[in-house]
Amino acid sequence: ESIFCLLRIGLTLVRTARLKIELRFSENARSEAEDSLSELQTRNVTLYSGGKYSDDAVVTVLEFLDLAVADEKVGPVMEAVARLTEAKLDRVPSATSVRRFAVASLSVAKAHAYEVLDQATDRGEQLCLYSDETNKLGSKLQLFGAGLVKENGVQVIILFGLAQAADKSAPTAFSLVKNRLDGLGRGVSDMLPRVISDWDSLSEAQHKQALTFYVFYCQLHAIANYTNIVLEALAEHERLATGRDVPALSPTVLVVLKEIDRRGCMAAPRIAFSSIDRA
Repeated sequence: ESIFCLLRIGLTLVRTARLKIELRFSENARSEAEDSLSELQTRNVTLYSGGKYSDDAVVTVLEFLDLAVADEKVGPVMEAVARLTEAKLDRVPSATSVRRFAVASLSVAKAHAYEVLDQATDRGEQLCLYSDETNKLGSKLQLFGAGLVKENGVQVIILFGLAQAADKSAPTAFSLVKNRLDGLGRGVSDMLPRVISDWDSLSEAQHKQALTFYVFYCQLHAIANYTNIVLEALAEHERLATGRDVPALSPTVLVVLKEIDRRGCMAAPRIAFSSIDRA
């Protein structure tokens, strides 16, 4: 009987030791779970390391840009999302960094498009260039792309991007100016009889002289007001066509006209003296 008691005591001690070990493991597991939960609740997210932003950060920035988020708003938006998920960001990109990411992505896209086109031409695939033109807010924009026709007949479109183009609708602009000048003539003809006293007592020749003077004055005034508009349009056209930094209201054609005028003034006395000598 005493032996049975000793065996029971031994088994009890073994079970107690096992329970203590399991309890210790359970406590450790609970502690680790609490630490993990705490890290999840207030986790730190590293976006900037080694002097540059991570690839995930760059991709996220590009996704925000694709959603039309402004450059200077990307950082605040990322912080707002982090607060929503109870995360802490070590750093957010500035507007300058965002623009740098966008430019870098464009460079990668251009390199990819070049590689695809180069391989397509090597394989002898059919290539068709596309372009489209539109006017937005007074600026003329052109969209360029290419279509590749695969062996199975499927066409793949590659977009090159948008480029601002010079407005080539000069005839339309001249037609508009002509219509406005003609409109001034008609308007003056209608208004003069109302504003000039004793208009009915004037002769037909006097009517014609008055109309000629006032219409010419109004048209000359309108053309003078168009001068700066035309010069700026010419300067903008030259910037787009040459890529040079052309000062406002100072296109090359104005410099040429001034030089022609200066040369003409210099040559006028010589021509006059030559005529006198021949006489």
